[in-house]
Amino acid sequence: MPTTTFDPTVHGFRFDNRFVNVVATLPGGPKLRTSGRCGGMTYAALDYFDRGRPAPTYAPRPPARVPPDAHPLARYLLARQLDSFGNESALRFLAWTLFPDEGLPFAKGVRRWTQDEIPKLRAAIDGGRPVALGLIGARALSEVGRRNHQAVAFGYRVVSGGVDVQVYDPNNHGVTSVLRWRRGTSPIEASNRPGRPWRGLFVHDYESKVPPASAG
Repeated sequence: MPTTTFDPTVHGFRFDNRFVNVVATLPGGPKLRTSGRCGGMTYAALDYFDRGRPAPTYAPRPPARVPPDAHPLARYLLARQLDSFGNESALRFLAWTLFPDEGLPFAKGVRRWTQDEIPKLRAAIDGGRPVALGLIGARALSEVGRRNHQAVAFGYRVVSGGVDVQVYDPNNHGVTSVLRWRRGTSPIEASNRPGRPWRGLFVHDYESKVPPASAG
């Protein structure tokens, strides 16, 4: 089973992705909020891996579920979240959302596009390099922020008809989740979200950065 030295219990964080982001304050005081920093946690985990360092061991004290926004680690994860949407491959979150699974006369569609990504994923892992994944669940622009996702792929197993991909999913800390991809018309089953498969996946562009010392 090809794998890398990435370890979710070492390079992943000690909390789940339960962030709520205030992106704007509307006239009269209401706040516009979004949920999650999966891209930030994915990129940051790879940053620590690249430097041979474990991720910070910060663990929120209940009832808190994530570091407060004023904490350096939370600020770092927010900055990396924005980075994850600032490259060319991030456009796929929009384009793939709007395309059907089986394609159109002039384009392959999400399942064939995904099939094209599997060799890239395998080549990276064969070379010892974990990769950021973009995961597509949305089917409308209104769902892009809620039903698409990001994670780290760090190993895979070849099985009949496809591959099982080992991932660090920021939504479930301290465990290895498995994405089950098969050729054909099947969606991508995920071990950590039974009954809620992904439409497709792609290898997401990633540029390493040095984590700030204040983040841990």
